Parts: sequence; C-alpha cells; structure tokens
Amino acid sequence: MKKIATLILVLFTVLKVFSQSIGITSPVTSASYCAGTGVNVAYTISGTFSNTPSVNVFSAQISDAAGSFGGTPATIGTNTSIAGGTITCTLPSTLFTSGLYRFRVVSSNPPVNSSDNGANLTVFAVALNSPSLVASAFCQNE
Repeated sequence: MKKIATLILVLFTVLKVFSQSIGITSPVTSASYCAGTGVNVAYTISGTFSNTPSVNVFSAQISDAAGSFGGTPATIGTNTSIAGGTITCTLPSTLFTSGLYRFRVVSSNPPVNSSDNGANLTVFAVALNSPSLVASAFCQNE
C-alpha cells in the first residue's frame, strides 16, 4: 500500500509540473512594425505558475529575422505575474528588415515556452537620413 501511495504522489507531482502552458492571443495575424517601436503581446495561461521559491516572470521574445528562436532570442518586454495578461514591449531598434519575425512568451517559474504567435510579422529597420547635420530616424518604407 505504501508503494502505491508513493507512486500516486510521484505521478501527481509529475503531472502538476508538466501541466502548464502559455498561449499568445495577440498579435496572431500578420502585421507590420518599425524597429524601435512599441507592441503589446497578450497571452493566456493554463495550469499553475508560482512565485515560490522565486518570482515568476513572463517574458515576450522576438525571433531572429529568419523566424527562429535558436541561439539567444531578444527579450522585448516582461511581466511579473502568475496570471495571463499583456506584456508592453519595445522592439529593438537594431532589427533588420524582414517579413519572417515571430513572437513567443516564456515563463521563469516553472520554465515554459509558448508556441510562437502563428503568423509572420514584418519589421522595417530604422534608417538614418544622410547627409544631414541633425540626425533623424525614420522607418524604411515610410
């Protein structure tokens, strides 16, 4: 009987650990942005995220220009929470022009990665007017 109780406890613990998920609710359609501008990434959760033993942080990340999250994806905004919500983000001004960017949300406690937002996003690089005595920036194709 003791072995069965231990097995049930282990099974319950394993199911609890692997039952969290994150879903992106916005943006989920193709859209265009300028590098260096703001965007809101909305997400939902299922399961339990915890502030014990450390605070949980949801982080929005942007892929590389090819749509990959390999390497070290750029974190563009964070939200300290254990619930779904919206992360206010700023796109890096160093992004290249591409129509293949994607967003995802990751958590810290427990560490969970969402799927990407499901649609390619276009980001236009910042370009500097030249020549000019006063530096000014504009978004390509603007």
